[in-house]
Amino acid sequence: MQRPTPTVMLLNGRGDYLLNLPALRALGEAFDQRWTLVAMKDAHRLILSELDVARVIEPPFKKIGRGPEFDAAALAAEIGETPAFISLNPWHTDSMSRLLTKLRTDFRVGFDEAFDLEIPLDFTKHTMDLAFDTVKPFNPQERLERHVQPPRFAPQHEALASSIAGQLSHAPLVVGIHGDTLERKMWGPAKFSRLLRWLWATEPDCVVLDLGLLPAVSPELLQDPRYIHLEQLILPAAFALVRYLDAFVGIDSCFLHAADFYRIPTVALFGPTDVHEFGLRLGGPGRHVSAPRMADIRAESVIAALKELLADIQPREHQREPLAGALE
Repeated sequence: MQRPTPTVMLLNGRGDYLLNLPALRALGEAFDQRWTLVAMKDAHRLILSELDVARVIEPPFKKIGRGPEFDAAALAAEIGETPAFISLNPWHTDSMSRLLTKLRTDFRVGFDEAFDLEIPLDFTKHTMDLAFDTVKPFNPQERLERHVQPPRFAPQHEALASSIAGQLSHAPLVVGIHGDTLERKMWGPAKFSRLLRWLWATEPDCVVLDLGLLPAVSPELLQDPRYIHLEQLILPAAFALVRYLDAFVGIDSCFLHAADFYRIPTVALFGPTDVHEFGLRLGGPGRHVSAPRMADIRAESVIAALKELLADIQPREHQREPLAGALE
């Protein structure tokens, strides 16, 4: 009979899986066995494939105001007996309350008083640090800094990113942009286009990679050969491609967090979300440009921030050569 495994649950957006990666890595080390991950569909396959888990459970759920609602009885049955249940979710819903009563475990850890061990939900902390608080009950001496290496993706996705980067080896400067997410966090195409016009006036041969599903720029720039929209590129390959950028400009989203992990010089644009909670955390060159609303962020402010960054960095042309053996 298979030994019951510890269970870690995280049902959130794509960017949250990157922000929680250091905590997930540390929890994996803290357990003396492989563990069960409860996550949204394809999160492990596309984002967290580096984690050596015993199994992945992907419960269907509906998003509501406070957080996901799901079938608690069905999820508890699928989890089965577990020596520990750790929730990395910063939300708490009726579904979670029901799940906690049905779980076959003696140790529940999470951000609510309904858990056996309640972790303070301190939103003054960066999300990466808040998630890491769940590690401390299992290893009090563990430090986040041990687990902040760039994410690792499946070899075929790393190889695809390397191949694309190799095709850009002629470009003296490669800048990534990302602008599509929840509407309240988006910056207008007219402003992104103004940024690109300034960039090309300064660096005429710069290549701009748009990592979003939707183009971040106005229609008149879509045909410019220096603008490449990667809308069809599979997510893990797009993440892996970030490592080859010379600079990145983007809104609060998963690609901003990827740029943070790779320590890419970054201009991060923030409106209604909190820079201290979701901004750059890992020490790479960066500038935050923020305002109460995204519409209040002026193109001139972003241009000035990017100009400062570009003055301090050297283009990484050599790093856009294909990785040795990546295409074999």
